[in-house]
Amino acid sequence: VPAECGASAPPPAASFGYRHGVVLNIINPKIYLLTIALVAEFVRTGPRPAENVLVVTLVLLSIEFGVDLAWCYAGDRLRRVLAGPRAALVTNRVFAAVLVGVTVVIVGPALTATGGHS
Repeated sequence: VPAECGASAPPPAASFGYRHGVVLNIINPKIYLLTIALVAEFVRTGPRPAENVLVVTLVLLSIEFGVDLAWCYAGDRLRRVLAGPRAALVTNRVFAAVLVGVTVVIVGPALTATGGHS
């Protein structure tokens, strides 16, 4: 259909799609560390450890599903707001500044406590 007939060009493909997100979750070491920490914290030994693991797993999956839905919804809303290249640049700079700030807050006291030596 020619453009003059009111048809619009198809939207460009997203740089990261669903498959990329799944692969990222599979190779993300933070997911494995979180799982180990939660299982170690909440699974107790007792007369029925398999049942305990099943309950903890189902609770964690339920929470993850809800959080992932909320994250996807928020991401979709933000994508619409931050669609332009200028907005993407500002967003990247803000997130970089936040990352540096959080690193300073976390690492700063440890460096001060040791006098800057390991």
